[in-house]
Amino acid sequence: MLKTRINNLARFTIVIGLLLLMSACGQSATIKTNDGNIEVSSSGNEVKLTTDKGASTVMSEGDDGSVSMETTDENGKSQSTQFSESKELPKDFPESVPLPDGANVTGSIKNIVDGAESFIITFDVEMTSDELHKLYADYLKKEGFTDVFDMAQSDVLMLSGKLDSTSFSITASQNTEDNSRFDAVLTWTEEAGK
Repeated sequence: MLKTRINNLARFTIVIGLLLLMSACGQSATIKTNDGNIEVSSSGNEVKLTTDKGASTVMSEGDDGSVSMETTDENGKSQSTQFSESKELPKDFPESVPLPDGANVTGSIKNIVDGAESFIITFDVEMTSDELHKLYADYLKKEGFTDVFDMAQSDVLMLSGKLDSTSFSITASQNTEDNSRFDAVLTWTEEAGK
């Protein structure tokens, strides 16, 4: 088991090294492994990996640090993930989910797996634990979330709940350098077909 993990790590390291070299050079290569061949190609802002088990494409999408990755396995199951350092929310982030006034969005991840969509938003904001807690406790109550978990202290809070096919959570902690600010991670997920 350990030997397999080491071999997989070595292959992964080789692939990443080739990706970095090729992305700069715009070339293609074939990597032969015991499990088959990996075709690697690069053009412009895109790098593609293809094997008999599926394909992955990694794309750089602009000057804001956005990167997306699309994968399809041998059974046709697809996944799309977008990573962004943009100060803006993803364009299709649910409008019903509040962000505090003055929130500074620091990054986001949007993930779609066979139609199931999820978002992870990181932000910081200048407000008290009580103010932040009230905003999200009121949101969960207003929207009718159930199975609510609610834990709040002066320097940390966690809230989560479920509503039909949707789940929501937020975790926030006081910034260690500026105790008037909170750093937060908000997660929103909806199942496919809902």
